[in-house]
Amino acid sequence: MRRALNALISREIKHAKAGKEAKIILKVNSLSDALLIQKLSEAAKAGVEIHMIVRGIFAPLRTLKKTKERVTAISIVDEYLEHARVMIFHNLGKEKIYISSADWMVRNLITAWKRPFR
Repeated sequence: MRRALNALISREIKHAKAGKEAKIILKVNSLSDALLIQKLSEAAKAGVEIHMIVRGIFAPLRTLKKTKERVTAISIVDEYLEHARVMIFHNLGKEKIYISSADWMVRNLITAWKRPFR
């Protein structure tokens, strides 16, 4: 899953660098995967507009601080856990919309345990 999300974010970066509209909208319960947070930061620095709605664990604040003009984030803490996670990638106006049950957390994004950072 991480590989596919990385490719989708990379495509938006490519569009932004080409001067085209590029946008990512995320609705997840948790956002703590360091590799994808770094990729979102790279996207924001390239000019991708990023909107996030996060219900619980929300780790990217420090990483995305320098790109806050391109990133909007709402963190909602509530007693009810919403199941659906939604990811929308602008894709030059031909939106790619994904619905998943997996949050952007290490445990959900790797198929077998291996140390993700070196």
